[in-house]
Amino acid sequence: MVDPGHGGGDPGAIVGGIEEKDINMLIAERMVDLSARFPRIEIALTRTGDYGVSLLDRIELAEEVGACCYLSVHANSYGDPAVEGAETFLAESSPRNEKNLQLARTIQRALVAETGAKDRGTRSRRLYTRWISAPAVLVETGFLTSPAEKEKLTDPNYQKKIALGLLKGLDDFIGRYVQEGGSLAEGSDE
Repeated sequence: MVDPGHGGGDPGAIVGGIEEKDINMLIAERMVDLSARFPRIEIALTRTGDYGVSLLDRIELAEEVGACCYLSVHANSYGDPAVEGAETFLAESSPRNEKNLQLARTIQRALVAETGAKDRGTRSRRLYTRWISAPAVLVETGFLTSPAEKEKLTDPNYQKKIALGLLKGLDDFIGRYVQEGGSLAEGSDE
């Protein structure tokens, strides 16, 4: 399940007329377009246009489709325009913390490798994704408040790099469990 963060009346960060929700949606759409290159990945989206979806509905959609992973896509903002880079978050209170940590690290590594973005690492914080039974992370693809990153985040070619990085990370994570004969199903610790 790919979740283009925000939407509808919730624009997320707004910098110089650019709304985060639109960047998130464009990256998610590029992931869908490129997903044919990754046979293990079939993407479902929490939203397919500019409308609001509650956090609870996002979780329920992931559960309904039986998502093996959940990836919420965002663009960051901060008061200091010199701050830039990509970072991936997992919920600090998640019942599936070990797999979430592995997913976060795999996504972060692939995203940075594909885009060349500054690596801000993986972190944990209180997130709604703690309620999702599948491994789940939230990725901040860059800072709209950094002039250099804002320019990149609005560039279709860079959005494609982000999408490829996220897909490669998901594919690596899923492949690890398939290759090891493990399961991403709830309750499995393999």
